[in-house]
Amino acid sequence: MKPEDQENVTNLTALWHCMGSTSFPLSSGAAVEQSFSWPHRLWIAPDVQLNESELGELRSFLAAAPTSVFPVWGGAENPLSSWLEREGYGVSFKQTAMHLPESQAEWPRSDDLVVKSVSDVSRSDEWTRVAAESFGYSIDPVVVRGLLGSPDLDLLVANRPDGETIGTALLYEQDRIVGIHMMGVLPDH
Repeated sequence: MKPEDQENVTNLTALWHCMGSTSFPLSSGAAVEQSFSWPHRLWIAPDVQLNESELGELRSFLAAAPTSVFPVWGGAENPLSSWLEREGYGVSFKQTAMHLPESQAEWPRSDDLVVKSVSDVSRSDEWTRVAAESFGYSIDPVVVRGLLGSPDLDLLVANRPDGETIGTALLYEQDRIVGIHMMGVLPDH
């Protein structure tokens, strides 16, 4: 995995920890991480190679969390990918991480949108509604409310000049890497 991809994965999984997850140690000391609400993820660190015994332990976690998404870092080249295929699991979606060097981080401004930071429960509930509609799946408002006030996280809404909220984003900074997550726009827009 390229260093910038590793940084993206580290940022993403650190965000999942902020959203609420539990760590379960495997026999070797490696851990399976699981969120029991949105974002419904079950994962292991990308640098962990599981032995046969640990794969058996992982099988139990996967069976107990049939609606969770289990990311395979690095895709098909990860040996875990072929093991999951032999176990009867398939790819449900592919996620692509992008990297923008800091020197290219200048973004043009627009008079058509007003971007505001979310700092209270009513606005976080609005963020949750718009993000859920934008992505087409349920998002737990309690998880989003729990993110309010985090010094490393910023929930953003994009409003039209008339005040209508039409988009969301979540910025999460960890180890000088800023991840842009949940950047969504209502389908009508």
